[in-house]
Amino acid sequence: MLLGGDLDAALSRLGDRALLIKHLRQFPGDDAFPALKRAVTVRDQAAAWQAAHALRGTCLTLGMGRLAKAAERVMDAEDWPERDAMLAVLACEQEHAARVIGLLEENGAALAMLLHELRTPLQVMLGTAEARPEDVGMARIATAARHLSAVLSGLSKLSAGQSPRRVSFSLPELLQECAELLRGAFAGRSVAVATSLRHERVQGDPASLRQALLNLLTNAVRNSPESDVIILEAAELDGVMALSVRDHGRGMTDAEREQACEPYWRGGEGPGMGLGLTIVRELTERMGGRMTIESALGEGTTVTLRLPLPPSDDVERGTGRVEKSRRFDGMRVLLAEDDRLNAEVSAELFEGLGLRTSMAHDGGEAVKLAGAGGYDCAFLDAHMPGLDGSAAEAICRALPDAPVFALTAGLLPGEEQRLRAAGVRACLLKPVGPDALARLLGDWFPDR
Repeated sequence: MLLGGDLDAALSRLGDRALLIKHLRQFPGDDAFPALKRAVTVRDQAAAWQAAHALRGTCLTLGMGRLAKAAERVMDAEDWPERDAMLAVLACEQEHAARVIGLLEENGAALAMLLHELRTPLQVMLGTAEARPEDVGMARIATAARHLSAVLSGLSKLSAGQSPRRVSFSLPELLQECAELLRGAFAGRSVAVATSLRHERVQGDPASLRQALLNLLTNAVRNSPESDVIILEAAELDGVMALSVRDHGRGMTDAEREQACEPYWRGGEGPGMGLGLTIVRELTERMGGRMTIESALGEGTTVTLRLPLPPSDDVERGTGRVEKSRRFDGMRVLLAEDDRLNAEVSAELFEGLGLRTSMAHDGGEAVKLAGAGGYDCAFLDAHMPGLDGSAAEAICRALPDAPVFALTAGLLPGEEQRLRAAGVRACLLKPVGPDALARLLGDWFPDR
């Protein structure tokens, strides 16, 4: 097969979807293939050799070794029946490539819909929890919701083939956040955080790192006694960050350790699907690092991630917090949101920042309210009924001096560009808490 395996295995490689589609499109669309078909049809030996040579180069570039070999056999063939046979192989793989492209793109559309549907209730969870920071239980829900939001964002980027974005963040804060999430998920379990760092602020992909460490911590809890203290360590060694999760549980034999990263493998009778370490290894490699496992039966397990996390001089960006005292008293905001529960939560967040909110539940109502004027800014759900490009443009025209923002659970390809062309100033993906809203409003209204 073109992909070196069966179709199901290819489709399971979620993170490679965009690169895979790019490569598959390049193969059937390459000029050398139709040129080879024409040359073989008219029995032009020189043209067939030249086209097969070009096609061989394309296949080698894309890592399609078996197809490169088939093209090479066309070059070396001494008679036309053999060339016809090799051309038939290549034609079969071209048809297969087109089929894979269609299935991958269908899966991508399904994933986009799933991410949208997950973000909508997540906005209610995060908005409600962050509005009550004094409640310990709500604070834990808010932390978990932010983590889930980061996971969804990571999935969205992977499905689009985007590389992890390197930003500045505090590594000790991220470690403490992971420990707190684990304590909240497994009541009574102890996590000790130890660091030996020359630089606390680093550059990297905090969302992927958080997900990897939480998977390791969850595995450690599930495979060790309740009295065991899980150790989360970070040490800076020769420009590389070593992050380890250590437990004193059952441990693994050498044979088990070799199998540990295989999908769906589970050691002993532990719970879970057996995907934790597989996901961690994938995330680590995408961040440019590597994962190692040290374990012995009866002596526990230590999993270490060695990652390039260079120091950052940026002490402001990525802190993720805004002064809670920042308010925007007296400002009026138009909120267009068709989901009633989301609308109530968003209105509560706005009111907590001092804004007065007017709500519309469809595009027509939003255009009518915007036409009446008197708003300092507006937030539109990009996918609410009746809010097409013309409606968004009408709202932006009706509020020439008020910035209009999109607050939505997902954006389709090209949708942000269309919204910006209509006059929308910025697009925010749900879930959004009060800190993110305060940052946005502070940027646009620094003197309020």
